[in-house]
Amino acid sequence: MLRGDEVGVILGNYLIQRNKLPNSAIANSLVSSSLLGKIASKNKLVFAETLTGFKWISKIDDLLFGYEEALGYCVDPKVVNDKDGISAAVIIAQLVGELKEKGVSLTDYLDKIGEEYGFHLTDQISIRFTDLKEIDNLLTKVKNNPPTELSGYPLEKSEDLSSSKTMPSIGIRLSYKDQIRVIIRPSGTEPKLKCYLEVVCRSKNEANLLISQIKAALTKVLI
Repeated sequence: MLRGDEVGVILGNYLIQRNKLPNSAIANSLVSSSLLGKIASKNKLVFAETLTGFKWISKIDDLLFGYEEALGYCVDPKVVNDKDGISAAVIIAQLVGELKEKGVSLTDYLDKIGEEYGFHLTDQISIRFTDLKEIDNLLTKVKNNPPTELSGYPLEKSEDLSSSKTMPSIGIRLSYKDQIRVIIRPSGTEPKLKCYLEVVCRSKNEANLLISQIKAALTKVLI
C-alpha cells in the first residue's frame, strides 16, 4: 500500500511532466516529504512549504499541484481549489492506464523517481496522552535537549518552528546527518504528539532499514 507522501510524489511528478507550465507553483505541508520540492526545483518551478492544513496550500498563487501527507491532494486548483479525492483518483487512473500500456506499474514509476532523486521514505510515531499538559512538557523537553544522535547519525540542526518569521508553528524540526529529518509537533485534532520521520537513501532497501532504525531510536528517547 502506498503512503500519503508516495501518492503525493507520484501525482506531483506526473502533473509537472504533463503540464510544465512556466511560473507554476508546487506546494506541500511542512510535515510532508521533501522530495516534491526537489522535483519542483529541478523543473524550475516555484515551490512552497506551508503550514499543515489545506487552507494554507490553497492560498498559494499559480498553484499547479499541492498535497499534504495525510492523504489530501489538489490536482486541479482552477476547478477545485481544495483537497479532492475524486479528481485525484481520476488522475491516478489515467496514469495507471498510461503506464499499463508500457508494462510499468505505479511502484516501478515511484522507483524511477527514487533512482533519480534518492529514495525518500517517511514514517510516523504517534504518542497519545490523557493529560494535554504532558504533550507540552515532552515537547519542551525535546526542544531544550534534542537527541544529539539517532542510531549513530549526529544532529546537525535544531529549529524551533514557533520562532519562524514566515511560518510560525508549534513544534521542532531536527536535521541529522545524511538528510535524516524529524519533525515533532502536537496533533491539531487529537491528544497526541506526532513525530514525522524522513530518510533519503540510494536504495529502497537501505531506506526501509534506516527508517526502522531511526524510528526505534527516537521511540526510546520519547517513551
